[in-house]
Amino acid sequence: MCLSPRSTTPNWHAVFYREPGSGRTAVCLVNAFGWFRSSREGPGIPAGTAPPACAGVTIELDAGHGDVARAFDAVTGAPLTAKTIDRRTVFDVPDFPVMSCVVIE
Repeated sequence: MCLSPRSTTPNWHAVFYREPGSGRTAVCLVNAFGWFRSSREGPGIPAGTAPPACAGVTIELDAGHGDVARAFDAVTGAPLTAKTIDRRTVFDVPDFPVMSCVVIE
């Protein structure tokens, strides 16, 4: 399976997991988080400036992925609509400030 997340926003991260035997794939997308400070780092360490929301994110599945029954953003519950471009299934992910988790079934 070939899965390609893309974005016009710099410094973001993506990881995916395909559940064996289920055909379900989770794609977790996270904005840059270098600005975040944990309370474990000690008091007096100020947080940086949060980056702008991730925008223009798409997830592309190669032609061999198979049929998609549904796809949704697990963070918001919003369904995602598939479109086909050059035999690839493509999903536009809504802009997100911190994270998005897309589930493809």
